[in-house]
Formats: sequence, C-alpha cells, structure tokens
Amino acid sequence: MRQFVATLFFAALFLLAGCTGDPRDPTIGKSEMANSAADTVPNAPPKYVIRKATFYGITPGLEFTEVSDRLEKGMLDTPDGPLPVYFIRGRSGERLGYVLPSVRDSTLVGDIHITTATAATEGDIRVGHTFARLCIAYPKIMIRGSEIPGRTYAYSTNKAFGLRDFTSTETTIDTSGVPPTTRISEIVLIDRTPAPPLAI
Repeated sequence: MRQFVATLFFAALFLLAGCTGDPRDPTIGKSEMANSAADTVPNAPPKYVIRKATFYGITPGLEFTEVSDRLEKGMLDTPDGPLPVYFIRGRSGERLGYVLPSVRDSTLVGDIHITTATAATEGDIRVGHTFARLCIAYPKIMIRGSEIPGRTYAYSTNKAFGLRDFTSTETTIDTSGVPPTTRISEIVLIDRTPAPPLAI
C-alpha cells in the first residue's frame, strides 16, 4: 500500500512538471515566459498610450487638418526609395512614428506607424518587446509573411506588430514558427475606414 501511494505521488509530480504553459496561451512555456521578461524596454510608465485605433489623438480616417499640430511632412527612407509621410512629433518634439495618407483619399489619415518605445497598447505592448510577450497580451494574433524582407507582421483586430529580424514568404505562419525572442519593430494602427459610396 505504501509503495502504491509513493507511486501516485511521483506520478502527480511528473504531471505537474509538464504544465509549464501560460493559462491564457498553452503554446507559451517557461522558456518563452523568461524571454518575455528579458525585454530591453524600460519599466517606466509609458509616456503615450495606444487605445484601440487611436494614438496621440490621431485616428485613421481623420482629416490631416484636424491633427496638423502634431504632424510634420517629410520623406522616409525605405529599401524602395524615399516615401512621402507625415512624421508624428511628440510633446517635446521627439519623433514617435509616422502616418501614411489613406489610399482612398490623400487628405485623410491612413495607417499609423508607431516606432517609439515610449508608447504602449492597452495590452501593455511596446516597440522592443518580445514575440513571447506579445502572444501573452494578444493570444489570438495571426502571423502573415511577405516576399519583402522585414515585412512580416502579427495581426490583431485593428493593429499590426512588425517582427524585427524575422522574414517568411508564407501567407499564414503558425505562432510556433516565430522565435519567442523576436522583437517588435513597430506597431501599426490599420486604416479600416470604409470607403464612401460611389456617386451615381
């Protein structure tokens, strides 16, 4: 009887040792959790907050004239050549990211690209955080690759998170295929504003 009880005890220990995943996302184990805690982003409270599809008072679909006090026209250097954008200037004049004109109407705000680590989402995710941490905050993200290097993103409802130093040409990628230490390069608020009806 004593031997049977001892056997049950060690079997229970073995089962408990295997339960290393986060309860919100069973694909994330202890090693990934450790990586998520090793972020280089300072623990100081964020200076700017990203709420749903709004950042610093800027939302896709707004007219540029409504937020001109925090935007500055400029050219962004890209592998495909210079790209005309509106840089986002912070309270102290620092650059927080940039805005693209809407593909529907160039007078409207399109996608908003946030590149500063001083801004955090409602899930407390910032530029520089790891993919492991992103999966904890947004367990239902979808990964989509691109033939263009550096254009692989993790998508949530209205946001896209750029994955630094990870490239895949696959249309859809399983989260297990992304190294947990991969860093977030930018946070994009996606322009999902519906197009106006066509004039008849």
